[in-house]
Amino acid sequence: MIESLLATCRTAIAGVGGEASAVALVLGLAGLTGGFSHCALMCGPFVLAQVPRAALGPTLRRLGAATLWPYHLGRGTTYVALAALAAALVDLPWLRQAAPWLLAAAGAAFLLRAGESLGWHGLGVDIGGSGLARLAGVVAGNRFLFGLVLGLLPCGLVYGALLAAAGLGSPTEAALAMAAFVLGTVPGLVLVGYAGIALERRYPRAARTAQTGLWAISGVALLAIAYSIMSL
Repeated sequence: MIESLLATCRTAIAGVGGEASAVALVLGLAGLTGGFSHCALMCGPFVLAQVPRAALGPTLRRLGAATLWPYHLGRGTTYVALAALAAALVDLPWLRQAAPWLLAAAGAAFLLRAGESLGWHGLGVDIGGSGLARLAGVVAGNRFLFGLVLGLLPCGLVYGALLAAAGLGSPTEAALAMAAFVLGTVPGLVLVGYAGIALERRYPRAARTAQTGLWAISGVALLAIAYSIMSL
């Protein structure tokens, strides 16, 4: 999808804004369309798991809470940084090694949140001293860090956008093009978050149960992804 749009836009605006503008436009459109389809399905559970339970006031307040802007800023930071680094052709073996551990920490954080929601305290297992547990605790309390870590999740749509942006050859242009992609994905995910808040307003008990389940499912999924990456 990204490749065909890119070819069309390159032809259409070749004499106006150049290739960088074409790529930014394409990635923005790809992010917008993908945000309401691919991202809503794949990342929707992660968004719903973070929706604040207290955001039950007026419509604008609920919409503001649904933006989860620290999370989107975090994942956007990761995407933009990766695009710039890829355009600069920097080899990052340390990132490939660290990614599964960071994803595992995010998964552990989700599972800890699910356990806390169910009242599972004092299970007789001392995990507080482990580095992973400490990292999970930090990530669990910070949506920006969640976004940074979840920006490392394997995703075909993101990979396509990264390749298109990195193909510009300029770290600055690649970063700007990837930022356009990130902004395009936000509306669809905000709609998912708003739907979660609306569900909690109408069915609070069911919404709390569903959110706990999403924390647990997301945690298991992230741990499974981290394990699969380690096994490569």
